[in-house]
Amino acid sequence: MKKSFILLALFLAGICTHIHAQQKDSTVINKDSVERAIDEFLSLLDSVNAPKSYFYFGAGIGNQQFSLRNIALNAQQSAASLNLMPEIGYQHKSGLGILYNNFLSLEGSSSEIIQHTITPTYDYTKGKNINFGFSYTRYFGRKENSKYTTPYQNDFFSYIRYVKGNYRPSLSMGFANGSFKEVFKSPLIQKPDTLSIKVSDFSLIPSLQREFAWKGFGKKDYIMFYPAFLMLFASNRYTVNTSQRLLMRRPRLAQRLRNDLSSNNSFGLQSLGINADLYWYVNKFYLNPQVYFDYYTKSSSNNFNVYYAVRTGFMF
Repeated sequence: MKKSFILLALFLAGICTHIHAQQKDSTVINKDSVERAIDEFLSLLDSVNAPKSYFYFGAGIGNQQFSLRNIALNAQQSAASLNLMPEIGYQHKSGLGILYNNFLSLEGSSSEIIQHTITPTYDYTKGKNINFGFSYTRYFGRKENSKYTTPYQNDFFSYIRYVKGNYRPSLSMGFANGSFKEVFKSPLIQKPDTLSIKVSDFSLIPSLQREFAWKGFGKKDYIMFYPAFLMLFASNRYTVNTSQRLLMRRPRLAQRLRNDLSSNNSFGLQSLGINADLYWYVNKFYLNPQVYFDYYTKSSSNNFNVYYAVRTGFMF
């Protein structure tokens, strides 16, 4: 199917070139060389899709800070701060992989490492019709609340995708939880209180993705482009507990404070989004810009947000 499409495009382009050339000379298009060029390009794509083991290292820059793979968590960010994200990983041909990331904040007058992650993964990509995968990300770093860090420590993510044809429906599922402490001043008490806060999030994301593949600018490069439309269904839980001894002796006052600060969002549609993912591979070098446009449906203001990242590196 891909070959027929490419042949048709090159054939039409060849006709225009041939007509233009006839006005100057009698150059004849070599159809065999065109066929060989197409075969080389398709074989290059097949070799890329073939299972192989490799290390990779690189860095990215962007404003995604809640999750490496789960877009539903990134859509909850209250601030879009700029981060530098060095990474190193290993991908085995069996589908197993592991990735280590740092998040280096570029906000403010000085930069600092605000958290780092370890992510074991598994991706099954050998299916003719169905592929699937799952991952677990463990976050390490600051425990106090900050708009520059994620409140989650554990991030589970899985997906299943229909891959036959150019249009690829998929379903992703994620669960994340974590805890942190925060100093809080309330008019109900005289002294500041240290709050223990637990957060959890469950998400379900149906999406439809389109695949595009192009030969690059040289003999050993190619470009892949994956635009997708997503619907983000999620439920969120935000539970607050106080550590004030005074409130422990006054349970009604403690309950009132917890009720005022805690919140629960029932499962439902939270966002509509468009994600655009582009990969450019040049031999062992890769460049991966990604942008996600999110429309939050549960707010009357500040509904529209944009999250992006640009990653680059080498595979060996």
